[in-house]
Amino acid sequence: MAHAAARCACSSWSEPRTRWGHALLTLAALVALGGCSSPRRGTSSLALREVTPAFLDSVAAEDAAIAADAHGRVALTWVARTPDGAPHLWIAVSSDSATTFHAPQRLDDGATTVPNGLELGPTAVFGAAGALVVAWSAPRAGSPDVQARASGDGGMTFGEISFPAGDPPAGGHARGRAALAFRTDGACLATWLDGLAARAASDTARVAIEHAISIDGGQSWHPRQQLRGAVGAYHPAVAAGPRGEIAIAYRGGRSGAEPALAVSYDGGDTFAGDTTLAPGDGGGAAGDEGPALLWSHADGGFCAWRGARGVTLLPWRTPGVAAGVSRAAGDSLDAAGHPRLVAWGDALLIGVVARPRADSTRRVFAVRALEPSGDWSPWWFLGAHARDGGLAGAGGASAYACWIEADSTRAGRMRVVRLTRP
Repeated sequence: MAHAAARCACSSWSEPRTRWGHALLTLAALVALGGCSSPRRGTSSLALREVTPAFLDSVAAEDAAIAADAHGRVALTWVARTPDGAPHLWIAVSSDSATTFHAPQRLDDGATTVPNGLELGPTAVFGAAGALVVAWSAPRAGSPDVQARASGDGGMTFGEISFPAGDPPAGGHARGRAALAFRTDGACLATWLDGLAARAASDTARVAIEHAISIDGGQSWHPRQQLRGAVGAYHPAVAAGPRGEIAIAYRGGRSGAEPALAVSYDGGDTFAGDTTLAPGDGGGAAGDEGPALLWSHADGGFCAWRGARGVTLLPWRTPGVAAGVSRAAGDSLDAAGHPRLVAWGDALLIGVVARPRADSTRRVFAVRALEPSGDWSPWWFLGAHARDGGLAGAGGASAYACWIEADSTRAGRMRVVRLTRP
């Protein structure tokens, strides 16, 4: 049985499935009431299909994340606790556009636990020909360190754990909040925050963004480098350009937690000076959330962050500067944050965790499209008690969304849907 609700006259899908999953819901963009955005001519309609694998129905999961490519490959990652309460990292992959999934695999070494929490969880990225890298943070030599495992066959098998930063963290430092991107030549760049422990002590001079490159698909890494000009920065995001460029966005511009951007034209070996994208828009406590970054056309893309106006979207272009006027993306929502961005055909998809203003009892993963014309679609609301939302582009007009849906006991269940233009 398929459920479709239209609270606030926005298309909505909610509640954990009870074998109704995999039903196809075509959610036309509706004229919105109660504060939701009114669609204009040409705004998107949406075909939504739940593709949650059945084995996740019984898994209490956290830190949902998803990766996909244009060849039908999908990777789900999540953190689940063993009976003794220790969190560990799991992955399940599909090679047929999430129609079926292979049995889950545990990626950490089993001897250490995986710190969990929104913005702290695992991340994954597909490259060409089935290359896949997953990164996370786990204790090493007494302090959290970024760890990675790589696959050359779409996630069917993985190599040994590698350490993008090389040496273990020292001097009270900790490493985490990793982000990954594959370059067009098949090399993978990992970036992360070094000095989490120092930041907790408000010693921002010891907090920096570092990065390293792997030319063998994530099996080994070149010596790490520090992103110049980003000392005192945190929460990196990374995107790769069509000619081997690399862009890194982060919080912590010249005067606080503003979003900033640095671009490399040599694959990440060197970076031009960083640019503060929105001077003065540190957003207070929102500075604890990282930006989202997308390279969507030849010379740039979009950056989104939570700032003083809520979630803000800004087009950018090389050499890392604003390419237009920023715009608020969270209308009709309260407490919107943790933005995600992916390409969706010639449109852009943005997702945020938020409360619909028309029904503050719900917490949803809200998704909408920005058309090339500049028109917004209505919000599509996923879940009723959602957290840990993620998006993954799958080439063309296909994408995937995932989130953690809390049940009546507050335990989380991972949910996954495929989003396509009908």
